[in-house]
Amino acid sequence: ESPKWLATQGRTEEAKLALRQLRNGELVVEEAELHSIAEMCTFMMESEGGSVSSMTSIRSHRIGDYKRCLIISVGLMFFQQFSGFHAIMMFTTDICAQAGMGNAELSTMIVIVAQVLLTTLSCALVE
Repeated sequence: ESPKWLATQGRTEEAKLALRQLRNGELVVEEAELHSIAEMCTFMMESEGGSVSSMTSIRSHRIGDYKRCLIISVGLMFFQQFSGFHAIMMFTTDICAQAGMGNAELSTMIVIVAQVLLTTLSCALVE
């Protein structure tokens, strides 16, 4: 369970333990974060009639906030799969050989290493 969920259930001691585990035991961050979580839960419960179930309904309606991002990401995945990129990568050696490159295998290895490095870089930038 997440610290936020535990706090909404009134299980503050378990929420503290969960935060301590997430934050590697940093007590100052844990207390401040737990306090902000409690304030947010209180505000949400007061604004929606005071029940924890109303907080659940708030979360269920938030999918609309991310609809545009979801459509863009699914669209990108779709076009990536159907653009033929993987087919081109599969035949990189043949393509390099037909293009007249002297060492097609070396060119293929350079392309693959570049793809791995750029994929690693993109993962680091996204996360």
